[in-house]
Amino acid sequence: RWHRLLEPVIVAWDGRPAKIRVRLRTTQGGHEREARCRLHYEEGQVKDLPIRLDRMRAMERGTVGGEAFVVKQFTLPALPWGYHKLDFGLAGGRSQSALILSAPVQSYSPAPGGSATGPARSWGIFLPLYAVHSAQSWGAGNLGDWRRLSEWVASLGGNMVSTLPLLAAFLDAPVCDPSPYSPASRLFWNEFYLDIPRIPEFGRCEPAQKLVRSRPFQRHLERFRRAPLVDYQAEMAARRQVLESPRRAQFQRFLRERPIVEDYAAFRAALERAQAPWQQWEARMHDGKLQPGDYSEPVKNYHLYVQWQAQEQIAGFMEQCRERALQFYLDLPLGVTPAGYDLWRHRTVFAYPAS
Repeated sequence: RWHRLLEPVIVAWDGRPAKIRVRLRTTQGGHEREARCRLHYEEGQVKDLPIRLDRMRAMERGTVGGEAFVVKQFTLPALPWGYHKLDFGLAGGRSQSALILSAPVQSYSPAPGGSATGPARSWGIFLPLYAVHSAQSWGAGNLGDWRRLSEWVASLGGNMVSTLPLLAAFLDAPVCDPSPYSPASRLFWNEFYLDIPRIPEFGRCEPAQKLVRSRPFQRHLERFRRAPLVDYQAEMAARRQVLESPRRAQFQRFLRERPIVEDYAAFRAALERAQAPWQQWEARMHDGKLQPGDYSEPVKNYHLYVQWQAQEQIAGFMEQCRERALQFYLDLPLGVTPAGYDLWRHRTVFAYPAS
């Protein structure tokens, strides 16, 4: 970085002059005094700027590999909105170019209802939720990160946030398919995106907090945060260790309002016990008839609980969107994974190859 004269991209906000920092090698006799600076405007104009480095005060100093460096700073004139190019060169021959982005802090927002010249326009952002990771998340973005991103968009005048499907997924054996377009079901949420520290039970559960504070768990989190890719299977296994039992009254109300979630949770629990897709189950289970002995009750309760928490967090986020006049756009898959709940329970409404 110290050997780079300029940053490759420099942003000038709201028409204000851009401050350009230049890194220079120093010698016993001093450092370069003069520089060539040419500004290429997006519209095609070219402007030469006189630069006298010896008249600028040092902003910072450093030593790298035995070489001494100094940082000097000069200011460009105010620029029109757009993409501009700055060519910078020293008398000794070193040169570098930088892209100058002149941008408004807030995007244009017309009056509600549009105008006589056309309909109202709006803007927003699209980003996969797993990519919205922060220092608070556990390696991939979660619903808490999404809330913070949405608040930022609203503060800049945006009124829509959009992401990939957030539907239930298989993230463990015997089926592991994290693709948002191959969900385990289109009827339920993916608990991978829960903001676990925001769950009320987490704040009252000392064993869960102790687990998260432990060195092995923190080492897992650091590895997840440094990794260039999301390890869905490992990250989901870590999250699952922390999720605990629910608030009873609210939980029971959720189950009464969505009775189908019991069937889904039993299916997920049976799949985990069988360690095989439902197409390989015995005839009774294959045909959609499960009994309590076909699955573990604690595993079924886990899937009930995480669906409840996902519904609560997404409902809370939607309330935030309404308060800020934000629209929440979710992409939706056309199909589901053949090993999923929807095909097992509603196979007559799907087209699929005969076995």
